[in-house]
Formats: sequence, C-alpha cells, structure tokens
Amino acid sequence: MARDLRRIKLVLLDLDGTVYLGHRLLPGAREFFRRLAHAGIAHALLTNNSSIGPDDYLRKLRTLGLKADRRAVITSAEAAVLMLRHHAVRPDRLFVLGTGKLVRYVQRCGFGNSSERADAVLVGFDKELTYEKLTRACHLIRRGATLYATHPDVNCPMPEGAIPDAGSLLALIRASTGVRPRDVAGKPHRWIVKVAQSHFGLKAGQMMVIGDRLDTDVRLANRFGLASVLISKAEKGSRKARPRRYQPDLTVSNLAELIRTPFFRRLTGDKKGRQSSPP
Repeated sequence: MARDLRRIKLVLLDLDGTVYLGHRLLPGAREFFRRLAHAGIAHALLTNNSSIGPDDYLRKLRTLGLKADRRAVITSAEAAVLMLRHHAVRPDRLFVLGTGKLVRYVQRCGFGNSSERADAVLVGFDKELTYEKLTRACHLIRRGATLYATHPDVNCPMPEGAIPDAGSLLALIRASTGVRPRDVAGKPHRWIVKVAQSHFGLKAGQMMVIGDRLDTDVRLANRFGLASVLISKAEKGSRKARPRRYQPDLTVSNLAELIRTPFFRRLTGDKKGRQSSPP
C-alpha cells in the first residue's frame, strides 16, 4: 500500500552526497527546492559533519545559490549540545576531541573544553587531529570520563574519495580503552530529530527523510516510522536485488530523478506533474 504523504510538512535532507558533493551542487537540487516551496513544504538540511558549524554551512549553501535560513541548517554539533544537556554533563568538565570550530561552537553554547579534569569526552569529526589530543581523550576515558560522540559515520564522502570520520576515531578509542560511547547525537539517533522538531514545531510523523546512506539516513527514517528516499549511484537492478536491513520507500539516483516520480507528485500534491526545468 502506498504511504500517505499528505501529512508531510517538513523534508529532512542530507547534505553531502545528496544536495552537493564538495563545492558542486548535485543535479536537480535547485528545482527540487523550488517545487517544495511551491507546495508549501518546509525543508531542513541535516549533516553529521561536525567539523564546521551551522553558519559555515549556511554560507556555503548561499555560495552555491541556494536560499536557506538558520533554522533549516541542523548539524550533529547542535544535536550534540542537546544530548549533553540531557545527560547533565557539567559545562566545565567536558573535553572535546574535534576541530577548533567544533570547540568554539560548544563553547558558545556554554560548555568549556577542559583537558585536565573532564568527566565527559565528546568525539567529533576532527580533521585537525593530533596524537596529543587522541592520547588525552583516551587517558580521560580510562580515568572514568563518559564517552559521547557527535555522530557515528566511519567515513566522510569527499570528491577525491572517502576520508576517516568520527566513527573511525571511536573505533580507535574503543581499541585502546575498550569503551563505547554512552550516547551519539547525529543520524540515525534521536537528538538530531529533536532539534528539527524544536526548530519547526512539528511531530516526527510530519517529516520525511532523503539521503544517500542506508545506515544513517534510511535507518533514521525507519527508526521513527518516517517516509524515506535513498539517493544511490548503484545500478537499479543491483539495488533491487541486494537484501537490505534498512528499507527506503523509494531509491533514485539524484534529486533530478526524484522530482519526476509519482512519489514526489504525491508529496507535493501535483497530480498531473510538470515539466522539470534543467537541473
């Protein structure tokens, strides 16, 4: 039975690999957002990348020619702050293993960056990683500090190929200390959905998810019972033949293909469909 899409008021989209890759806007993105706006459906742009802040993403989107306001850009860093507050982490007892921008973001939200007496460690996507920072985090964890993470991604997609992400650092820390994170903020976990709910004042059932990862984007949708679209570069035949643990409602190659589907016409209420402008 086809899913009823009339309840959808907000579309949650992954950024890297869905809307853009590196500094290149992917096919269909502009037309997709134009169609959503025409239908009166809001969108939020989600990213597990915690190496830069929401304002950096906002500037990048505007550079690419996409209109976006601050509430529509949600990163795992913002979700992590909500998570840390929920667990009553003391603001003066947190050590952040992450980039300078992540550290400054959590500081603006009221948390310090204590390397000596921290009883909590937050691991993010750290492209400025040093052995000294990694050693400090492991020492703190062995002394009893609770481990948290901004997101679980093992790799981050880049135009030149995937690079190690926060999940790889978590694997290294576990190999050294034997400790897993107590909680994780980003997709597919609840905190990033709670941020979207607070920004837009909606229930989870009024949202749907579009992204290029089964283990984060589609898993997030499955966990909350949301409609989902997987952006996949695999051949359609191989996509259908491969068994999956997490199941999207639809699989397409990009947003340009999505806006030509009956699924998208049901979402936007465009029963007849319209000629798509060039992506």
